[in-house]
Amino acid sequence: MNIVAAVAQDYMCEPFMLGKTGLTVADHQRLTIERYDALLTELDRLFGGQCPFPVMPVLQGYAPSDYVRHIHLYGDRLKPGMWVGVGSVCKRNGDPSRIVEV
Repeated sequence: MNIVAAVAQDYMCEPFMLGKTGLTVADHQRLTIERYDALLTELDRLFGGQCPFPVMPVLQGYAPSDYVRHIHLYGDRLKPGMWVGVGSVCKRNGDPSRIVEV
């Protein structure tokens, strides 16, 4: 198998996406963690508890404080030195200072 890492599905938190789902940033953060947990459970089942590649969780939010809250919501799922994805930043690339804030 040549998979280096997998990334769990996340729920974007840009205002236009929240408008489409009718949910809040907190709801999207909860759903993102639920998808991460579900993926880990399924991979454990498929690989007998020995998944041969890491699965990256994704931090979601819109304001910097949202991302901090999401770190806390993940709890001990996040380990020191673990790679994570950072979601809802791709549409901010026109202003790099907005990404630095996150």
